[in-house]
Amino acid sequence: EKPRMTRFARIHGARPTLTPGYPLGASPKGRGSLLLSRTPHEPGADASGYAQTIASLTISSSNATLNLGYNNLLTSTGTAGFAGTLNVSDLNLNSGTLMTYNGTPAGTFATVDVNGAPIANASLQLAYLSGALEIVSSLLPTWNNTASGASWSNSGNWTGGSPPASVPGASAIVGAPTTSQVTISLDIPQTLGSLTFTSSSTTGGYTLVDPGTNSLTMTNTGSLPAQINVTSGTHSIAASVMIAGGNLAVSASNYGQLTISGNIADDSLTTSESRSLTLVSADGTGELILSGTDSYAGGTFVQSGTSILTNDEALAVGSSLTIGDASAFSAGPGGAGSDAGAVSSRLDRPLAASPSITPVPEPGTLVLVVAGVVAGLATWRRRQNRGH
Repeated sequence: EKPRMTRFARIHGARPTLTPGYPLGASPKGRGSLLLSRTPHEPGADASGYAQTIASLTISSSNATLNLGYNNLLTSTGTAGFAGTLNVSDLNLNSGTLMTYNGTPAGTFATVDVNGAPIANASLQLAYLSGALEIVSSLLPTWNNTASGASWSNSGNWTGGSPPASVPGASAIVGAPTTSQVTISLDIPQTLGSLTFTSSSTTGGYTLVDPGTNSLTMTNTGSLPAQINVTSGTHSIAASVMIAGGNLAVSASNYGQLTISGNIADDSLTTSESRSLTLVSADGTGELILSGTDSYAGGTFVQSGTSILTNDEALAVGSSLTIGDASAFSAGPGGAGSDAGAVSSRLDRPLAASPSITPVPEPGTLVLVVAGVVAGLATWRRRQNRGH
């Protein structure tokens, strides 16, 4: 049996022309649409030799092959749909943009080769972003700089040679061993599905600082919530946090502490879905401090661990605070089982009359919530009017 041949599919009745300086489809103005569909042969298109512009790309055949060059961007002024095999040539870095298009692409490539070998061999992966097809490192990016003030976007500060991809579901670890407090400049907007903080001591840790208008967006893929994990140390996020596409869970253990002083919002204005924040501590020693002006509307859930609110705007008006089994809570001023009474006159009303919520002696702290294993639930809902 003769091997199948890879041939170019026709575009509006004409074969794609790969003349340097002309866009794919023999249209200098990028009006040609490339369609790689089923033919007697294996359809293919080679856009690896130079930059190309097309009106749209649709690959509907699993036998199709698209060749792209790392240094030669393929631009679709319309949509893109992927299938079959992608060959990437001339790749000499571990991240970059291969193609741009409008909106979210349809489909994915079944096989991806980079410089003649499977993409996994190079510890790389494709990121199908809204508006761009990118190649990124598949190694879990881990921060490796213990000097304060280093930039998040600097590739040299990350194992694998690049910062984490800014896409839903992406992961990052901030945890180069340190016994001191280290600041990191969040000099670019960042989207993650999972962010892990760790430290070699309980006093050491990291603070993400926004030097301008950058924010941290936490959004995961699928139905799982985005996750911020604190496995040890004392850490802070002094940047705006957006909860999008689902809820956010904070997991803290081994006396790990996370302070979020940036304002926390959600995407409810664009999706009509309110997002929640949940604290979980496997060993009960983790602590979450909220000190920003927060507007996420799906409620705050303290399943276990300690949550401290140091700002009377830390809970959005109309949102709820839900805590776990009252019998597992630390004692209030009157001892275990005592009525917590009014927590602060700066809040609209006393919280639930339960030993599960206790006043905090520090003047600047409004509410201390300590939760154990979830059994019964107590919920307090902040009233709409802000009486002081």
